[in-house]
This record gives sequence, C-alpha cells and structure tokens, in this order.
Amino acid sequence: MSLLELLQDLLPDSWFNDVRMNYGPELSDDMIVQSVQEASDFFNIENPMLIAEDFTTGVCPNMDMTPMDDILIFNREQLLDMGITEKEGLDLVMTHEGAHRALQGLNLGFNSHQEELCCDFMAGVRAGLNSIDVSQMEDSLADTPVSDSHPGG
Repeated sequence: MSLLELLQDLLPDSWFNDVRMNYGPELSDDMIVQSVQEASDFFNIENPMLIAEDFTTGVCPNMDMTPMDDILIFNREQLLDMGITEKEGLDLVMTHEGAHRALQGLNLGFNSHQEELCCDFMAGVRAGLNSIDVSQMEDSLADTPVSDSHPGG
C-alpha cells in the first residue's frame, strides 16, 4: 500500500479537496479531464487509458503502437509553478502531451529535443487554429533550463 493510498483511507475526501484548493481552484479535476479530452480530440486519438496526479506532468506511452494504453500524469503544483493557472494554458500543456501521444510509433528520427520542439509547435498550431492565448505557455517555457530531455527556453 502506498503512502497516498494510506492517507486516502485515513483522511476524509474533504481534506484532499481543501489541499487542492490551496493550489488554486483553477486547475480542478474536471478541467484537467476536459483539457485532456479536447487535446485527444485535436489529434483524433483515443483518450489515455488513465489520467493520474503524480510527481510531474507528462505521458507514459507504454506500447508504442497505440495511444490507447497511455497514462497521462499531471502535477498541479508543477503546473502552477510554471505559471499555468487558467484553462487556456492548461489546454496547451495537454496539447503538448497529446502531441507526444500522437507521435509515438511514427519513428520520425527525432532526438528528444526535436520531439519536444515539435510538441511545442503543435500546441502553437492548436492555439492559432482556436484563438487560444499562448502567454502562459510561452512564459512557462521562457526560462526552462536545457536538459538531456528538453531544450532550453
């Protein structure tokens, strides 16, 4: 049994809701699920098998040949630290993650930085097509330090 499961057994649901509210009511469970659904629809792919709150925001693709077994994880604190506080910013983050899902199994030869930039580009495409404000996404990426998996801002 994980610590989270133990806490869920010991503490009332209202306690978890109160904690979530400290991170801001803007990123509700319903908003996250809706944002993931809309990003999946944009790429014409099935919703991920599971959407779960975890230590970071990203996607675990599992088998490369299908997006149906994907697990999308998110971390409210990370998103808020990145400046993602509204649905439009969240929609673009979920579009970025949806692009990872849509690219799996295509064997395009991208290195990790190229794939990240492609996913950012696709978030921009969705923003342009749907008149979504990109400022939260832009601001969240501007000061990103370079790493093995992600290019610098």
